[in-house]
Amino acid sequence: MLCIGYLKAMDNYFEINEALCFSEQALRGNQTSYTYAIITALIKAQKESDHSGDQVFKTMDEVRKNNSLSIDMRTEAISIIFNYIDNYKDPQKDSDNNQGYKLIF
Repeated sequence: MLCIGYLKAMDNYFEINEALCFSEQALRGNQTSYTYAIITALIKAQKESDHSGDQVFKTMDEVRKNNSLSIDMRTEAISIIFNYIDNYKDPQKDSDNNQGYKLIF
């Protein structure tokens, strides 16, 4: 289910509602999997990117901070994902770190 959701999201990333349904269903059966959580969050973030770059960051950061997930993904892959996603952080909303970027959609 997760693969179908991901492939559907990549096939047409402007219309990802069906993809999100597949990935969320897969996640319900694998609630402790970091991989399932991050792929589902990436699909959600794609939907949110139309409205708020900061929400993209927040959605992904929830997975990063979720210590109840079992890390079943290579740490190098996680780093690649977050090196990209961290560009969506709104530096004006983060008083501890003003090094983020505000992307214009």
